[in-house]
Amino acid sequence: MACLPRAPQRHSPPSPASSSRFRSLVLVALAVVTYGNTPWFDYALDDKIVITANKFTLQGIAGLKDIFTHDMVAGYYGSDTAVGTGGRYRPLALATHAIEYQAFGKNPALSHGINVLCYAATTLLLLALLRQLFPRSATEPWYRDVAFLGTAFFAVHPLHTEVVANIKGRDDLLSLLFGLGALLCWLRYVRATESSAMIAGCALLFLSLLSKEAAISFVAVGPLILWFFERTPPATILRRTVPLLATALVYLLVRFLVVGRGEIAAAPSLMSNPFLFATTQQKFATIFFTWLWYLKLLFVPYPLTHDYYPYHVALVEFSNPVVIASLIVHVGLVAVLVAGAPRRTVAAFCIALYIATFALYSNLLFVVYTFMYERFLYVASLAFCLLLAWMLATYVRNPTVAAAVSVMVIAAGASTAFARNFAWRDDATLALTDVVTSKDSARAQAVAGYIYLEMADDESQRAARRDNLARAVEHLQASLRIHPIYFEALSMMASALAQSGRYPEALDYYARCFVKKPHNRDVASNVEYVAAQAAEHDDVRTAVRAFEMALAAAPSAAAYGALAEIYAKDLGDLPKARAYLEDGLRLAPDDVSLMTKLGIVYGMSGDSERAVELFDRAISRDPGNATAYLNKGMALRQMGNTADGDRFVEKALQIDPTLAGER
Repeated sequence: MACLPRAPQRHSPPSPASSSRFRSLVLVALAVVTYGNTPWFDYALDDKIVITANKFTLQGIAGLKDIFTHDMVAGYYGSDTAVGTGGRYRPLALATHAIEYQAFGKNPALSHGINVLCYAATTLLLLALLRQLFPRSATEPWYRDVAFLGTAFFAVHPLHTEVVANIKGRDDLLSLLFGLGALLCWLRYVRATESSAMIAGCALLFLSLLSKEAAISFVAVGPLILWFFERTPPATILRRTVPLLATALVYLLVRFLVVGRGEIAAAPSLMSNPFLFATTQQKFATIFFTWLWYLKLLFVPYPLTHDYYPYHVALVEFSNPVVIASLIVHVGLVAVLVAGAPRRTVAAFCIALYIATFALYSNLLFVVYTFMYERFLYVASLAFCLLLAWMLATYVRNPTVAAAVSVMVIAAGASTAFARNFAWRDDATLALTDVVTSKDSARAQAVAGYIYLEMADDESQRAARRDNLARAVEHLQASLRIHPIYFEALSMMASALAQSGRYPEALDYYARCFVKKPHNRDVASNVEYVAAQAAEHDDVRTAVRAFEMALAAAPSAAAYGALAEIYAKDLGDLPKARAYLEDGLRLAPDDVSLMTKLGIVYGMSGDSERAVELFDRAISRDPGNATAYLNKGMALRQMGNTADGDRFVEKALQIDPTLAGER
């Protein structure tokens, strides 16, 4: 196997300036054209977490202090930063969103445009770095220029759509952009011992880490470059790497002071720990399964999806043929690395680069809240693109074939990425596109159901409301078949059924919600809504069941009052009505509505004196309560005190003339 060329020496022949500039322009054009449709897109997916619903970002410049002193998701979740593992300290990308919001408000076109520019700048820095590693290829024809081809393949690789087309991907973009800059400056320091280059490299690495923690892998990439390209002795490599290590340690200290150690134990939710219901064997077999899936996506990036949640990736055993194949492939890669590292081969370098930049996402060191994500290969795909370029330049000797294959790879990548971008137009497009691919993902099905629920609430789509609700139910049923105790899907399913008028079924799903979260106030409020709707449609039995369910989970004065009213008016059970009202007053002693209703119940029961006492209490707390005056007057009339009764009735009508029909 061919060995890598030595790193460039000062006598290395420079590439012609005009050719170098032209190839740089071609790379920028590839990046811009491939993602040129994205500025017409809206916000999508996690953009709400970092921009549209992040209270720190929406404060603009004023929110920068909070951005740099909190977990990345704190501005969205508040104190709940338990989503994901280990915490997330990525303030730099969030800061750029805050500055953009301060200057331009919510402007997705601008944000998408900045992402494209960052990506184009990344291609230039990548080309510059690869020029340092393959200096002689610059004088070759473009189809033999390893640096140019490797960067071109990277620029058009469809796996990058999730990073570039999603504004939230700014963290990945900035991390690689600054990371490449850091490596370039650090190499200058290594070769020329320039202290200014060392300082610049450390500063850029720190910015890379502030963009995304995974940039810590660049601390390993630097030594790999020295070993494979500079033929540097291990002791010297370690010494030269000290500035990078020191920078990483400073970042880790800052991160610890802000977010602490972070919780890296397995999370209790299937949506944050895909291995929650897996055996140990299934967990590791599935991890190896996904590793081969990742490699397949590098070679054949189709179909693409943003959702690899359970069980788009199924749990598998070690007997699965794909797992066996993955083990064989990865053992083979390690063998090539071990054999090639002493001889400093290109293949060994690319494998080492892939491992160094993929390890943190592999699920082997810790669970990264999903089976896999395409964006996890953003940096690691550098290794694949470089190896592919080197193999074409080295082994395809026929110039026409080499040029044709290179053009076909670039054209196929660019067209596939451009087409995939359209899925990221907005939340609805993304959800309804990817649920077709990720049909076995409980989350994808639930999100599709949510989208149809939103459509059902859209007044402009009123004519399609029934169809949209039916589609929502269909997707949510699919989600719950995959994950029967998925709380969000259960809650949305109940809502869809309630909006469809299927109140008893809706209550069945809300009951399942209470099993997961017994005293959830939001669910209780939704159950009260179902109760009110059922009562309005004369489904008294369902209304009673709903109110009793809500009271058992999260008692409220309104629910006590509404349930008592049903027992009094619809069921004629005054003792039961009185009991619920008294329970309500124990919960909310100053609730005027409950006092008034209890007074009415006592009046209906013939205890006018007790009724008057309760009406007086209500009036003392709310002197403008016309209903209390009216009912007190009627109670006084029942007691034979007609004069005082008429006076209180007139007082009620003065406050609210609309009560005239009730006198």
